[in-house]
Amino acid sequence: MVSPKNTPMLDQYLSIKAAYPDAILFFRMGDFFEMFFDDAKTASRILEIALTSRNKKESRPIPMCGIPFRSVNNYVSKLIEKGYKVAICDQVEDAAQAKGLVKREVVQVITPGMILDHQFLDAGHNNFILSMVYYQKIYGLSALDISTGTFRITETSHLSSLLEEIQRIDPSEILLPDETETFACYDTVHNLISDKLITHPPLNKFSPSAAREILIDQFQTRSLEGFGCSHYQAGIGAAGALLSYVKETQKRAIPHIVKLEPYELDHYLCIDDTSARNLELIKNSRTGAKKGSLLGILDQTQTAMGSRLLAKWIQYPLLDATVINQRLDAVESAVSQPDIRKQIRTILNNVYDLERLSGKIALNQCAAQDLTALKRSIFHLPQVWTLIDELTTSMFANRPDLETLLDMARLIDRAIREDAPPTIREGGIINPGYNKELDELI
Repeated sequence: MVSPKNTPMLDQYLSIKAAYPDAILFFRMGDFFEMFFDDAKTASRILEIALTSRNKKESRPIPMCGIPFRSVNNYVSKLIEKGYKVAICDQVEDAAQAKGLVKREVVQVITPGMILDHQFLDAGHNNFILSMVYYQKIYGLSALDISTGTFRITETSHLSSLLEEIQRIDPSEILLPDETETFACYDTVHNLISDKLITHPPLNKFSPSAAREILIDQFQTRSLEGFGCSHYQAGIGAAGALLSYVKETQKRAIPHIVKLEPYELDHYLCIDDTSARNLELIKNSRTGAKKGSLLGILDQTQTAMGSRLLAKWIQYPLLDATVINQRLDAVESAVSQPDIRKQIRTILNNVYDLERLSGKIALNQCAAQDLTALKRSIFHLPQVWTLIDELTTSMFANRPDLETLLDMARLIDRAIREDAPPTIREGGIINPGYNKELDELI
């Protein structure tokens, strides 16, 4: 509530908060992020921190609470786990150089679907944001895992298929148009996902023509024909709205999203949610944990990437006999050469989660250890592919060009110290001898 007695700082806070009414605003003040009004009441309860007040001598003091800015990630994660959005409002100019009030801006909005830190993600499962729209009697769906860059799209004319796919994707966050009351089907969807964080972008964000332009701009292509989904309308609308939402919340380009993966629901065996739960395909029915499920028994993969792929294959059983036989041929080739298989598994045990590392690096959320983990993983890839060349089936035939990756790994090796500290504030990240000017400054 604006009052004549508000300070310029509080007026600044209120104007920024007005643009993010559905998020808890972390407002940077020196070495702390402060929260005010209802945000402070909510955050203090969930984060178990003291609720104080500003202008205590006034008849209506303003509730407030704060956290050290260096510990922000842990506090944000607790709010995200409870289904809240957090808008990070930082100081975007040096306080010592500022003339008057320090300029502040929201630099990132973090939501349940926007988590990048490995410690807050399930390594074996994707963390999807799902976007859905109903257009010309067709349901369009798009799912994006920003941590890995996985971006999928599909369409269906059947409400039952739509509902089953939503449950199969199991998103942490969902986008629906703001004019959902126009379509009766959205009521059914709302009832299904009532426990998820739901955001309502404007309906025009889901326009297929506008969405197509957003996607083409992202992929720097002339059309979407190369991705095999140019005939979609509703699906394109859902995907474009989703990409637009992610860009708006992250306040930056998202370079690691480089392709759109279309899939047809009728190409896979449909296992309804009730059957999947009773069969305990992904989670056991007692605790909801992976242990005791089919996935828990089968998952002997060496990397988080392999674990996610196996979960996807279990959830989407193939119907095409040709593709099924290709997989069987690949399995037979690996089984028939146990020495090769064992060597590959040993090497892969030293490979980090490249998908999520690339996501953190692309969005400038990485630390020095992420770069060294990427480097070590890349240096192991030539050995993997040399061994894979011994497995002569079509699924193992497409060897990538590794030279660009190896050049990048060599650059990291020259620049970044192996014993680099976890944060840049401590220094000691760059190798001596990498940069003469830096060496002289140190």
